[in-house]
Amino acid sequence: MELMLKWSGNVVLHPWVGSGYKDGYAIGNRRIRLLILGESHYRDMSDGRNQEVLFTQQSIKSYLGLPSRRWPPSPYWTKIGRVIAGCERYNDRLAFWESIAFYNYIQCFQDIGKDPSGDAYKTSSTAFEEILQGLKPEAIIVFSQRLWGRIKDIVGDRGIGINHPRSRGFKYCRWHPEIEKKLGGMISGKCL
Repeated sequence: MELMLKWSGNVVLHPWVGSGYKDGYAIGNRRIRLLILGESHYRDMSDGRNQEVLFTQQSIKSYLGLPSRRWPPSPYWTKIGRVIAGCERYNDRLAFWESIAFYNYIQCFQDIGKDPSGDAYKTSSTAFEEILQGLKPEAIIVFSQRLWGRIKDIVGDRGIGINHPRSRGFKYCRWHPEIEKKLGGMISGKCL
């Protein structure tokens, strides 16, 4: 299967695509192409910079300790890995992140503390369609209930929406079993 990894101008904030994404994320004895979907990047907008094409990739590289521009480490990435892989299996975070793709739906930075506007969602929908066509994910985990409510019909049976890792009361033990059940059902041919 050939994946398209060159993006048009609609995809302003390029996704992270691990070097092993094409081979898939291991679940049991099977592998699936897993796209993790966030809602948006946030930053102080007073500097006037609204887009950096490689921001997502650089953020994850920095988290993994790979050569990149340095940003302060964020527990956000650890929470995503642990809730999907489970705390015990998340020992090798590089292997995890190299086996998945991550993309933020909203294609412009949001001011810290402000929710994305309706227009931000609308203008990002074309880019998301391009991402789906290019990456051909078999499973999608959406880390935002607000975003999930807007795209669940597009994602369909291959997706699950869960709370944002920074939401109050976010717990691995609450969401990991649901993700495992959903991904396991997809592999066995049962859409749960």
